[in-house]
Amino acid sequence: MIWNVNDDQRLLQQSAEDFLRSCEPVQIFRAQSQQPDWQGYDPDTWRSICELGWPATAVPEKQGGYEFGYVGLGTLMREAGRYLLPSPLLGSSGLALPVWLQVIGDSDPREFPEAQRCLLNQVTAGEKTLALAIDESHRHQPDNIALTAIKDGDSYFLQGNKRFVVDGACADTLLVVARTGEHSRDCSHVGLFVVEADNPGLTRESLNMLDHRNMAHLEFDNVRVEQTALLGTVDEASEGLQRGLDVARCLLAAEMLGGVEACFEATLEYLKVRDQFDAIIGSFQALQHRMARLYIDLEQCRAVVLAALKAADTESPANGSPSSYEDSALPKLASLAKAKLNDLSIAMTNEAVQLHGGIGVTEELDIGLYLKRSRLTVQLLGDSRFHRDRFALLEGY
Repeated sequence: MIWNVNDDQRLLQQSAEDFLRSCEPVQIFRAQSQQPDWQGYDPDTWRSICELGWPATAVPEKQGGYEFGYVGLGTLMREAGRYLLPSPLLGSSGLALPVWLQVIGDSDPREFPEAQRCLLNQVTAGEKTLALAIDESHRHQPDNIALTAIKDGDSYFLQGNKRFVVDGACADTLLVVARTGEHSRDCSHVGLFVVEADNPGLTRESLNMLDHRNMAHLEFDNVRVEQTALLGTVDEASEGLQRGLDVARCLLAAEMLGGVEACFEATLEYLKVRDQFDAIIGSFQALQHRMARLYIDLEQCRAVVLAALKAADTESPANGSPSSYEDSALPKLASLAKAKLNDLSIAMTNEAVQLHGGIGVTEELDIGLYLKRSRLTVQLLGDSRFHRDRFALLEGY
């Protein structure tokens, strides 16, 4: 399937591919990820990415961005996944920023508090990075928020924990989903708070993950933030949070798609050159059938990811979202895309390892790196069981 995007987005994809091929992020990742002071990305590469304007790709023009839409940013995420790019692009622009933008909706930036307006400009320019702190256990449960934000005068005090926060150990600023007041532990009464990483009472524990992605556990011990740290209106961030999470799921699926494509292409090329029993193994019909099945699944995933990204653009607040979010296409497509990519990511890396042989599980070949990345990524923002159950509920089952 052709990645059916407009001319501007196609040029964006080509420039991203050229840049990533030249800087060889997989080699940077392999060389630096074993260092004890590894922060999850190479600062020089990140500066180059910011100069290219990637963090501003999906941000509306009136809020300081380039307004290429989520299809544009998803195109970049796909290339980043293909080259295993180690950078804050996913955590900051792919997860946290969409939630921020969906919570504030189509608001005029001049209506924001000065601190929020300044921070949004810095994040858009790549001068600061964000991390989304939502999950509180090893599973994705956005309807079960225990971290509380108790109002006291003109301040809020945050108390609780967040787990497996992407870029949580290196981000400059955190977007924290908190339960406001004494309400039940669901998404009906939540707020999104901007918390600086050096705020007193905040503890960050860096995690040594299998795929070397930067993650952290966070502990909030009566962390005080000003009222201006609240994005939007208290108790009314629920729908914006749901929309933002679905956009983030689409972008994460796009990154996973790039990794799956890279595994497929590397394995296909290997089958064409590996000689066994005086024959190229790609000539064995059984292996051809396995690759054909993977190709069909890959084509389906390309179609559903692109459809989900287009829904994220057309159903944005700026374009007039449906009156009821449950009636829109985005939540179903986001869950469909994430579930499909979860399944294919595991299947593709398993097949890639088997067809390469034992060397496939090592880090000597890139396949081993994609395998480790897939095992962690399928858990982010919901595994297949989570999204199948959600899709069924949205369909009325």
